[in-house]
Amino acid sequence: MNITKRIARPAGLFLAATCMGLTAMAAPAEAAAPKCVKNGVCFYEKPFFKGRGESAIDNPSSCMNMQFPVRSAKGESSRHDIMVWTGRNCTGLYYIVHKGFNNTTFPHVVRSFY
Repeated sequence: MNITKRIARPAGLFLAATCMGLTAMAAPAEAAAPKCVKNGVCFYEKPFFKGRGESAIDNPSSCMNMQFPVRSAKGESSRHDIMVWTGRNCTGLYYIVHKGFNNTTFPHVVRSFY
């Protein structure tokens, strides 16, 4: 019985250490989504509002470039329609997104808006 305890303790410690190591290697948690500004819009790096986020006003005075390529957005409190473009500086394909929208995924990566 004494020999069983000698084997069980190290085996249990090894198993616990292995489990902790696997937990540490797990994928990092998603960054917290930005709080959308009132009367604004939030853009997200990945579809379905995942990944990095960026909050912006919904009626900028000029074209705004995104900080990163965007795949989804929401703007339930937006007061204005916005146009989003696939290229920087409002170039390339564009889409009109109507006020109060909740668009889960754009067909192309979006890089600027106005």
